[in-house]
Amino acid sequence: MVLPATTVWEVRLAGNDTNGGAFDSAVGGSTDYSQQDTKNTTGSNISTTDAVANGTTTITSATGAFTSVLAGNVIYLSGGSGSIAAQWRKVVSVTNATTIVIDATIAASTGMTMNIGGALASPGMAMASVVASNWVYVKGGPYVCSATANVSGGKIQWTVNGTGPAPNRMIGYTTTRGDGGYATLQAGANSMSILQHNVGAFTQWDNIALALSGAQTTVTGITAAGNGYMNNCKFTGLATSANCTTGALVLFRCQSFNHTSVGLALVNQGSIAFGCYVTGGTAGSGYQLSAGAYCVDCIAYNNAGNGFQIAGIMAGCINCISYGNTGASGDGFRLNNTVGLWTLMNCIGVNNAQKNFNDNNAPTVQILSVFNCAGYNPGVADTLGALAKTGFVTLTADPCKNAAGGDFSPSSTAGGGAACRGAGYPVTIPGISTNDFRNIGMQDLVNNVSAYLGANMRGGFIN
Repeated sequence: MVLPATTVWEVRLAGNDTNGGAFDSAVGGSTDYSQQDTKNTTGSNISTTDAVANGTTTITSATGAFTSVLAGNVIYLSGGSGSIAAQWRKVVSVTNATTIVIDATIAASTGMTMNIGGALASPGMAMASVVASNWVYVKGGPYVCSATANVSGGKIQWTVNGTGPAPNRMIGYTTTRGDGGYATLQAGANSMSILQHNVGAFTQWDNIALALSGAQTTVTGITAAGNGYMNNCKFTGLATSANCTTGALVLFRCQSFNHTSVGLALVNQGSIAFGCYVTGGTAGSGYQLSAGAYCVDCIAYNNAGNGFQIAGIMAGCINCISYGNTGASGDGFRLNNTVGLWTLMNCIGVNNAQKNFNDNNAPTVQILSVFNCAGYNPGVADTLGALAKTGFVTLTADPCKNAAGGDFSPSSTAGGGAACRGAGYPVTIPGISTNDFRNIGMQDLVNNVSAYLGANMRGGFIN
């Protein structure tokens, strides 16, 4: 495949996996025929069954009615007298109404099927043809994915690296590209990952919802064996929502509902969850952090297990809330390593069935661990052992306005939210005079989880 990095693919339920499916705006053509459900059959630039290849990059058709706007579109070619393998080729230029030039030589064949325009019908088929740094737009759904990768109707597996500032991207939308709506991908079998990332770096997913199509029980949303970035993605009812096995996975403003094994598993140095929400898990921890992984501005609520389990050194949580996690392992923050090189900063534990903060393995090494955290109403008294603890606030009231209603911003209740306002660490930045005034836990700008995960997200100093 010699399609360029600037190729953009389109996937729609109403499409067809033998459509053209893609467009390269860098060529200069003015009409993207991929942004329609069906192949083009009327007017100019018509899909035909009379295409002819002569063993070069020239394609002719007596009925194609080609015009210059076709340049940049990817066309689907198959069959004919030469029985050529089905393939997607980009139109480089238009010679005249019956002749076009494509981006690579194909074998001589007459009477070929040539489909112009129309979206593909499955993300898996798009993945079979992408090259480094391509974008794939996926509209709506749901798309049920089989356990076989990168085939029509199959699961999604990136096998090529993005390049530098031009990542591979898969972007969901509902009605119009860029509307922020979700594309939904569903597992069609057990023991599979819907998304797999088996390459080294530079892959991004935006607005993708991962779920089950039926009663599957052993499905992972994404298994990442390389560096990747997920923005505004959603996981529902999966065994494990996201699992980074090697490399680093960044989860930004993602949501996990009703996991049955673990919510977001961040395994390696550089992995981070920022502004994420995990709730309703029926077993296992909401967030599981191994060496070098961090959670920032994240919430774990009402999971039947630990809210945050930190099982590796040089990992931690900043400005996170663990609220109402239940069961025999329902700690808010469980520090689960014998070497305590962790950081907990501006974190809150509230109403957890076991301990809000649990130094579970009595580490023999402690380095600057707990800064300006707060706790209220643990089911079992906290144990933080000999960890270095600065500015800890023992609350006498619930600090959140209405957690059950999704509002985790600080209340005005004395001994609750009022004690968390402006009490965050650091109070000042060394060397400058600016006061930070940040809260322990969420900032006042956060009205509810939906707003928190949306446009009202704000970091840095709150003046």
